[in-house]
Amino acid sequence: MKIFLKFQLQLLFVCFFASGMLLAGSFSFPAVHPFPAKVGELSSTALSKDSELIVGWATGVEDYSPGTNVDAAWQDTSEGLGAAEGSTHDIVCLGRGGSITLTFEHPIVNGEGDDFAVFENSFSDTFLELAWVEVSSDGVHFVRFPNYSYLTQPVGGFGNLNTSDIYGFAGKYRRGYGTPFDLSELQEAYEAVLNDSTVFADDYGDALKAVFDSNNIDLNDIRYVRLVDVVGDGNQSSALRVPNYEQAGYPVFDPYPTSGSAGFDLDAVAVLNEFEVGDEVQTIFVSPIANQLVNQTAVPLTFISSSGLQVSAQIDSAPDGTQLSELPPYALQTGSDSGTVTLRLSQSGDETYAPAEDVLVSFDVVAVDSSLAPKSLSQWQTEHALPVDATLDSDGDGASDLEEYVAGTDANDATDQPQLGQTISDSSMEFVVTLSQLAEFDLKVEAIDDLSSQDGWDEMVPEIVGQNYSQVDGQPVVTLTLEVERDEAPAKFWRLSFEAN
Repeated sequence: MKIFLKFQLQLLFVCFFASGMLLAGSFSFPAVHPFPAKVGELSSTALSKDSELIVGWATGVEDYSPGTNVDAAWQDTSEGLGAAEGSTHDIVCLGRGGSITLTFEHPIVNGEGDDFAVFENSFSDTFLELAWVEVSSDGVHFVRFPNYSYLTQPVGGFGNLNTSDIYGFAGKYRRGYGTPFDLSELQEAYEAVLNDSTVFADDYGDALKAVFDSNNIDLNDIRYVRLVDVVGDGNQSSALRVPNYEQAGYPVFDPYPTSGSAGFDLDAVAVLNEFEVGDEVQTIFVSPIANQLVNQTAVPLTFISSSGLQVSAQIDSAPDGTQLSELPPYALQTGSDSGTVTLRLSQSGDETYAPAEDVLVSFDVVAVDSSLAPKSLSQWQTEHALPVDATLDSDGDGASDLEEYVAGTDANDATDQPQLGQTISDSSMEFVVTLSQLAEFDLKVEAIDDLSSQDGWDEMVPEIVGQNYSQVDGQPVVTLTLEVERDEAPAKFWRLSFEAN
């Protein structure tokens, strides 16, 4: 095995040999009254929980904001995940005016016919508690399905609804049967607003245009379904405009008032058309993140995937006041509280790539005067009375000062050396390196097949096969085990590249 070394100021190299088209649905638009009837009747669109059309179910809860008049016993969000039970009790209740946002293993797409269905727990065909249905691609911008109600009178807490008088709401059918939704209807509703501003109530039409005009919705990449309880006292309005009435749609009624388990009761959300991901493997890599100081704003964070697809990031846990921007490019903001931050990185795949395995990365938020506060390279050099040229080996131990900085070792002590290991096989190159979380740097893995030119290094995206956080002499470090498949490039030489600030 040959070892190629190159050191530069700010860089240390260690090298080793080695959406589619929208499909029309089956509905007519706008929907024609009377609307589809109850379960068992010819015009019914009810979907059985045992239907062979179902290819998946909601797998996660992004947000649950229960409304009023709902007991704690009905607030178990896990009851809204997985397959529909078709029972009265195995549900999560939204409460009066509450909401829940669900996520899915694979995005819902606008396929042939209906694309998903929502199951409620009504014990009859007429006692129906309703919810507005909204979808989103990014979890920030939601669009609501067009909805119509021709109910003209309050129904009371134990009143009944005629299924044929309501459309576009979840909860239209009794337990065991879901209300289906076709994403094409959103596109057609948007086009209807563009062509005729009198079809919908002003607020609904304006909201629809705002999302579509800004390209903040992709009907072939729906990752979130939000259900919002209808408060059925008639003070809320449906989307369909009352003829010759400019401001709003028809009032919406459902059982009101109720208590204990007020509002919509979610059994499940079924997926009928989902994104079919490919099977090519992809990985996510992020350079170790140094500790951060309290009260910082707009700290940029960069994550990459081997597929080139955008990596999503969210906070798994953090002290109060810590925030991450909702959309890329990601930026971190810390509050006044110290503590450990853990970020979760994910990539859901596409028609070529399978979803990447999630990566967790952790670091601490600390006070400015803390012994665990990060130091720039120049601050570290000054503290250790080292020359500005970080390519020098001040203690003569064979490791440059830059190596000592990123490893957290003492550049004035020849017995304290950076820990770096490597293993080469026919199929992969593996690096094991221990790095300080008090140093600010970027780490890359690069490869080249010919050393005659130093301009042809290609950045690789390694798989993080091991990640261990610990402390050495009171200093926080992370030991990474990185693996790169050798068949990804015809490289003969590999290197770890560190760039310090």
